[in-house]
Amino acid sequence: MAVVWHSARRLGLVLVCMAGTVVAQVSAADQFPVVEIDSLPNETILIDVGALDSCREASLPGAKCIPLDKMLGRNGRLANLRDIRWLLGTAGLTGAETIAIFSRADQDSRADKERDAATGIFFLAGQRKVLRLGNIPMQALSAKGAETALSRVSFYSAIVRTKHLVPAKAYSVKAEYLAEFIENLDQMMPETKFQWPVGFRS
Repeated sequence: MAVVWHSARRLGLVLVCMAGTVVAQVSAADQFPVVEIDSLPNETILIDVGALDSCREASLPGAKCIPLDKMLGRNGRLANLRDIRWLLGTAGLTGAETIAIFSRADQDSRADKERDAATGIFFLAGQRKVLRLGNIPMQALSAKGAETALSRVSFYSAIVRTKHLVPAKAYSVKAEYLAEFIENLDQMMPETKFQWPVGFRS
């Protein structure tokens, strides 16, 4: 059975399709469901990936501030996984938790893009379960978010999902590339891979 590779460098994706294979589709909504605040499972950890200043000013009660731009710089530089996993450890995460990611960017479209890009990073880093928060009423932003520590307080021990990663030469990554990755990660494209610039080290 032939394996056909489709490379989409603009999106930082490599899609692998098995010719002649038919599988049931499971969408990103199943992999990374969008949920509302009042339907979150017990003990879910809230992760605010918006701007640090905004998170410190007002966020959801109990939320941790892990800005997307600490993992994906504005110049398109994506940190290696070793450094990202260290960062997650400074937030007290081990990877075994269920987390719910959100952003409170000024524009809803940008907030969703930041949220979905961070979802891709957390998933690739090995996080056990990643949820995406839907609409957040302004009145719910009633507390200050908690910043990460200066040093690691937990050992992030989740296993990197290397089967979805391939090293790539340096190129600029945009948040929508990661968002597109999670939208493609379903059983119609079970071997979808993300091209991580300058390799990846866990």
